[in-house]
Amino acid sequence: MLKSSEIVLQVVTWFWFGRYLALANLGYFGVNLLCFLIPRFLPRAFEQYFRERDEILAKSQEDKPVQVPRSKPSDHKSD
Repeated sequence: MLKSSEIVLQVVTWFWFGRYLALANLGYFGVNLLCFLIPRFLPRAFEQYFRERDEILAKSQEDKPVQVPRSKPSDHKSD
């Protein structure tokens, strides 16, 4: 059987292990965010989004019917 001092040591060890694991996870997340996601992924994602948006707008401009200005009939009667 474990003595109470060994149990306390186990609890303290797991407590500090959890703290260091959380700190390592935070560091990994920060590096991933600041060194990969923002400088590399985000510009590519924006470029693709705006390229697709511009293509859709260009296609919709092509599909719009062109209105030809018509001459208005004159109200003057020539008799």
